[in-house]
Amino acid sequence: MLLTLMAPEMNYVRKHYLKLKEAFGEELALARVFGSKPGTYGTRSSEFVVSSAWSSEEELVSIYLEDMGYAYTDKLHGAEANKPLIEVLKSVDLVAQVRSTTEYDIVILTTTTSSWEA
Repeated sequence: MLLTLMAPEMNYVRKHYLKLKEAFGEELALARVFGSKPGTYGTRSSEFVVSSAWSSEEELVSIYLEDMGYAYTDKLHGAEANKPLIEVLKSVDLVAQVRSTTEYDIVILTTTTSSWEA
């Protein structure tokens, strides 16, 4: 497993895993998939944007983090993980989504927006 190879200062994945493990425990430190609360889909961000029901960027970020702050691993299935998500996002420089078509409709664009806008 990549987490056991090399010293932390030489292994970016291990370095961040160890930091997260100390703060949140083993299982949440392994989480790399975050999503909506079990039984829900997406975020409420699009609703707020379309209806102009927000007053600041911070409010939109808060809504996004609240809605996407659930961890999924082989042992966790939607565990509340708002703080680990925030820590993981601190090391993200770029998010990209590759599409295999140039044909889009409003549903696809809205879904993409609500998933990546924070």
